[in-house]
Amino acid sequence: MVATYDTRRVQPETLLRWHRQGFRLFWKYKFRAASSKPKLSAETVELIKEMAGQNRLWGAERIRGELLKLGLHVSKRTIQKYMRQVRTTRPRGQNWRIFLRNHAQEIWACDFLPVTDLFFRSLFAFFIIELHSRKVIYIDVTRSPTDAWTAQQLREATAYGEGPKYLIRDNDGKFGVNFARVAQTSTIEILKTPCRGLPTLLIQLGTPARPVQPCGKAPGRAIGFHPQPAPRYPVILKTSKKSKKRRKVVAA
Repeated sequence: MVATYDTRRVQPETLLRWHRQGFRLFWKYKFRAASSKPKLSAETVELIKEMAGQNRLWGAERIRGELLKLGLHVSKRTIQKYMRQVRTTRPRGQNWRIFLRNHAQEIWACDFLPVTDLFFRSLFAFFIIELHSRKVIYIDVTRSPTDAWTAQQLREATAYGEGPKYLIRDNDGKFGVNFARVAQTSTIEILKTPCRGLPTLLIQLGTPARPVQPCGKAPGRAIGFHPQPAPRYPVILKTSKKSKKRRKVVAA
């Protein structure tokens, strides 16, 4: 008698699936074993939570810098993990985009634009625009911009008591103490943005307000209105001089 055995066939895809599952379980177990041991001391964790709770405007990078001053090396991602435990709710108030849309008519923005002249020499154009209409309020050009020169341009732009409520500028060194003094004298509140932040603000604010136009129709066209067709004039074919001479010869 011949013994028969029940053989089960296993597909290659099944073996690969088992291998992937075992690979995931192995690294999951290894990660848990490594993460069970706290890498930071309890004092450092409490210090991170205290900084994040008492300074709502501090980000993870600022807290990391303060910890480096104390000789503590903590990664940014680790700080963010403990910051979420303290800052559970988002601070109330309008964000930057909503603020710009609500106060666009009262906000001016100023910045420097590098340009070159006819002989390829560097120039710096200082300009002030109104965010609501994108209108250029003031512009001037110099070769060596300084704090005093920039303050004088702001003084001339806000003459006769004309000025905005808010003025946006970046953290450039050309906006120094003199510039801030002129803004304070003109009762203008300075709003600081990161370097080269003005194009980003214009993108967030969008285009100036315009009447909404329906797609495929001209503005102001009423429903059911059909414009009159353009008048067509008869086409006059011009004859050349050669054809005229031929006609004369035939007539003779």
